[in-house]
Amino acid sequence: MNLKTLKESYIPLQKKHGLPEFEKLNQDFTIEKIKKETDYPLREIRRIILRRLGNYLGFIETLINPASAPSFIHIYLKNLTSEDKENMEKIYTALNEMNISAFAIELEYSEKAEADMIKMIYKKWQEIKPAFKSIFQNLQKSWSSQTERKEKTYFG
Repeated sequence: MNLKTLKESYIPLQKKHGLPEFEKLNQDFTIEKIKKETDYPLREIRRIILRRLGNYLGFIETLINPASAPSFIHIYLKNLTSEDKENMEKIYTALNEMNISAFAIELEYSEKAEADMIKMIYKKWQEIKPAFKSIFQNLQKSWSSQTERKEKTYFG
């Protein structure tokens, strides 16, 4: 399915179900990746969204349980603030709620259920996105300050 066809099939569904604009969904979840022709574009959109959220969930799980996490994660975890911990809990809970809610939809197709799920996910994502941005900003600060300290030390 090319992008033009995808957009053309989305517009009537958007109007019918009050879905977010295609461009907004695409910016947040890269839904333009739908490649195959489908009679169920909302199902494919939801699945792509959930794959993207699964990546974010994996990252948050690594922060929460860093047993085999890369070294840079441990640098960040040393500098966690209470706000970071609250944000991680908020994000983790929301992402899991979205994933669990989506499982039931896989059992039996319903255009309305797919549309409702996309709207719910988009709304929750907009609520948690600022918390995610804060975590990434603090991760970058932690990494930058650690890099500066290493540059000032003598390894020889």
